[in-house]
Amino acid sequence: MLRSAAPSCFRGRANGSPEGSAFLSQAETGYRFDLGPRTRVTPFASLQGVVFDQDSFTETGAGAINLHVQDESTNSAFGVVGTELAYLLPAGFAAPLMISGRVGWAQEFGDTERTASVFFDGTPSAATFTVTGAPVPGNAVVFGAGLALAAPGFELFARYDGATGDGGSVHGGSAGLRFVF
Repeated sequence: MLRSAAPSCFRGRANGSPEGSAFLSQAETGYRFDLGPRTRVTPFASLQGVVFDQDSFTETGAGAINLHVQDESTNSAFGVVGTELAYLLPAGFAAPLMISGRVGWAQEFGDTERTASVFFDGTPSAATFTVTGAPVPGNAVVFGAGLALAAPGFELFARYDGATGDGGSVHGGSAGLRFVF
């Protein structure tokens, strides 16, 4: 990580090596209702837990304005209630192409504020200040869309998931080949 040291009395670039670890867990349950031979709806509920530990680190290269970042631990407990609608589209393959969409309401049960405690080399360590990161939505609408082509023993998939609410949003995607044995 590089940071430009902007004040005219300091020249150079601050260089830091932040490290951390994360533990993620998720459980989801639901019940599928077939609305016909190709259409199904699945109400679901899920709970996700995340523990993120950021190690402390110190920048180098900028003298008195090198930052010292203290170690932090952040916990999250995120619950979702929603529904998924899926349609099996005959696509001329050995198995149909599954097109799915989901929507739900999410609640963050943990602290939604993300902070880091820091101080500059040129100040006493007691002169610590707090940097506040982007807030995590406490209440959010979650949504997603996916495509999957399943055959005996494997599944080819692509998925987009997002959440928006309380002034913040999160977006992500995944694609891959899953083997079942």
